[in-house]
Amino acid sequence: MIRQISVLVENEVGTLSEVTDVLAKENINIKAFSVFDTQYFGILRLIVDRPDDAERTLKENGFGYKVGNVVAIELENVPGALNGVLKLLAAEGFFVNYMYSMVLNGEEAPLMVIHLNDEEKAEQFLKEKGVVVV
Repeated sequence: MIRQISVLVENEVGTLSEVTDVLAKENINIKAFSVFDTQYFGILRLIVDRPDDAERTLKENGFGYKVGNVVAIELENVPGALNGVLKLLAAEGFFVNYMYSMVLNGEEAPLMVIHLNDEEKAEQFLKEKGVVVV
């Protein structure tokens, strides 16, 4: 599993860059991100290289955040690869709350970051089914 930091930001001009600015000043590298927004606020989901330092930095700068776990899997770079994994998860009763992709330098296949109803069980299940869990 991977630690993910979710930061609550107002849905106004410049609020995302306020978060990325404080992280950049601490040389914290953002590996993956996703933004979900509503009319008044957004949730910035981050995977960073130094999550403990990112938490400290966000707290010191007054940002509201939450830390949780997600599962990252490597997909084969073929049509239907994501569909196959989603069918496996659904057949076993796992609920996907949300997901987003992440691509690492030099990798051909995308990594999918998935938040599930039970990350620990899902991670073990996927490994047993031969899915590459990062």
